[in-house]
Amino acid sequence: DEEAFKRVVNYPARGIGKTTMEKLIVFAADNDRSLWDIADNIALFPFPAAARKNLTEFVTMIKSFQAQLGKMHAYDLAAQVAKSTGILKELYNDQSVEGLSRYENIQELLNSIREFVDPGEYNQLVPVDATEADRSLAAYLQQVSLLTDADQQDGTDDTVKLMTVHAAKGLEFESVFIVGLEENLFPSGLSVNSREELEEERRLFYVAITRAEKKLTLTHAASRYKFGSLDYCEPS
Repeated sequence: DEEAFKRVVNYPARGIGKTTMEKLIVFAADNDRSLWDIADNIALFPFPAAARKNLTEFVTMIKSFQAQLGKMHAYDLAAQVAKSTGILKELYNDQSVEGLSRYENIQELLNSIREFVDPGEYNQLVPVDATEADRSLAAYLQQVSLLTDADQQDGTDDTVKLMTVHAAKGLEFESVFIVGLEENLFPSGLSVNSREELEEERRLFYVAITRAEKKLTLTHAASRYKFGSLDYCEPS
């Protein structure tokens, strides 16, 4: 996938800049080969030493992940990818609202994979007849893709709609379930920095509870995976 290669080859930044990418694209087009093929055979093409070194390190890293696909559980491999690529560090250091949101998204993805590897009684990601081999990252992605396909149904169907509080603004439903009412989750742990941020969380909660026309259910988990570890939750 050429577009996927372009997105990840220099994210986080690893010294593979615009000039190097332009050369990769030209050599790939001239030789009727993929960008990955050119990078994997970088010694055959006239790249500067620094660019050759950076591309070689990138290819070596990706191949190391490929070599572990059939050997490591999904969570161990995903955590290694997140750490080795530098994505976790990059997003953690980005203190903008968008950066923090992306960091939390990565953590939730890792939590989901951890639950797939170590399933509870009601984990829908793991088939009832799952075997040890089904704990691979490929198996996780396959299960997620099946669930995603199921989500893409006709909007007129009588289905449960999952959305954030922000997305629910202006909408109303006969029954509403608000989940995750736990300290450091809702309200967010980021809101403890100031009274204004905590007030914003209260306003969001008000928006959430007023979406219900007839029935409102408030829930919290007794425990959940956070950053790959099982934590016990305190109701907020």
